[in-house]
Formats: sequence, structure tokens, C-alpha cells
Amino acid sequence: MLSIISLLLINFLGYTQEIKMSGLIIDANTQKPIEFVNIGIVNKNLGTVSDLQGEFDFNVPKASINDSITISHINYYAVKIPIHKVKNHIITLKPRTNELSEIMLTNKKKKRKEKKRKEKKSWS
Repeated sequence: MLSIISLLLINFLGYTQEIKMSGLIIDANTQKPIEFVNIGIVNKNLGTVSDLQGEFDFNVPKASINDSITISHINYYAVKIPIHKVKNHIITLKPRTNELSEIMLTNKKKKRKEKKRKEKKSWS
């Protein structure tokens, strides 16, 4: 009985092994760390976010070794990297500019039309 339990325990531990990924995410132009970058496995509900220094730690299930991760931030172009290539890496993201359409501001006051009051004549 003890051998069956130990066999099941060893089997269970084999399935729960994880791969530890860690890295630093920096701006390609300034070489400064980027905070709050989203890091996640493609098409899976697993992910993390980089800290204030642009660093991240992410434990990935061993079954996902052949998957890819997506690294994205609203101000940068997203990057997709195979998981087996990410271990203690420095990842650079290229900035993305979002141009807005032109807005014209003026300082003209609208002329207000005054309604003429009709005077009521009183008959006395």
C-alpha cells in the first residue's frame, strides 16, 4: 500500500513541475526599465506584470514549454517569444506613438442674441 501511495505522489509531483522564468523589460530607445508590462502565455489564462523596475518572475507549467509568451504594453509594440527561449533575459520593446487627429481651439465668444421683451401695455 505504501508503494502505491509513493508512486502516486511521485507521479503527481512530476506533473506539477514548473519552469521559472525571470527577466527585465526595457525601452529600446532609452534602455530604461518599463513598468507594468503584461506577460502572458498565448491563448491561456496565465500571466504576470512587470514591477516598477521592469523585472518579472513567472512560473510556467512544464506542459507549456512549447507555447509562447506575449509581452505587451499600451505604449509599445507587442513581442511574442517561445517560452523555451526565455530564461533570465533582457527583453526590449520598441515604443509606439499614437497620433491623434488635429483639434482646433479658438478663443471666440459666441454672440448672444438677446430677445427683445415685448412690453405689455396696460389700459387704464
